[in-house]
This record gives sequence, structure tokens and C-alpha cells, in this order.
Amino acid sequence: MFDINIVRKLLEKYDGDQGVSFDVQEIPGETPTFSVVVDGREELPIYISSTDEEVLCICHLFDEDEVSAESLAEMNKAMLAMNLPMPLSSFGIIGSQYVVFGAMSARSDIDELAHELATLSGNSIDAIEALSDYLK
Repeated sequence: MFDINIVRKLLEKYDGDQGVSFDVQEIPGETPTFSVVVDGREELPIYISSTDEEVLCICHLFDEDEVSAESLAEMNKAMLAMNLPMPLSSFGIIGSQYVVFGAMSARSDIDELAHELATLSGNSIDAIEALSDYLK
């Protein structure tokens, strides 16, 4: 499992080829979780948790209440169609929250994690833009 303190320090000092910087905050709770904000994208934090085998990165997009009721089925179909061409990410729903998520091996290095976070952040922005016509 990722050590949250080591990951925080590595991401905050990250100076790799992704061209992004990160702000990392621990979220208190039973399961070690932290919020990562990609510089310039403060409105879309990414939540990270891990097990011994996997690191899960989730970005909340919008609540089902924000979707126009008459276009909900069409939006869900569009999201399924967009899942395949969206690199390193997939759509999901947690309760009433639509999300974009990515998973990777817990043995991934910091460059791979930074790449996942930068890609997921970009995919989240692209998803909101692509789905904006379905929102109220």
C-alpha cells in the first residue's frame, strides 16, 4: 500500500515531464485517503486511496440532480460510448455522484502516478465539456 506521507512529499516536489504540479491534502478517516489538486484545476480534486494491490484515483464530476431528467438515459448512453476512447480513465457512479476514475498497480512509481493524475484531471475537464448539454 502507498504510504500517504511519502506520496504527498513526492507529489509536492514532483518535477517530472508531466508539466504539472500537485497540492496534496490528507483526508482524515478510517481508510487512508488524500485529495490531490492539479495546479490550475482546483475545482476538480482527485481522491486517492489504495490497497496492497491497487491505487484508485477518483474525480467527482457532478451530481445526478444536476442532469436534466429528460436527457439522463441519453447521457448515460453517451458516457458508455465515451469510455473506450478515454485514455486511462472510465466513467462511474457512486451513489448519485458521476465520477471519472482510474486504477493502477500499488507498485507504480511516482512518474506513473503523476501521469495518471494529470491524465485523469484532463479527462475530467473534457468529460464535463462533452456532457454539458445534458446538465441543467
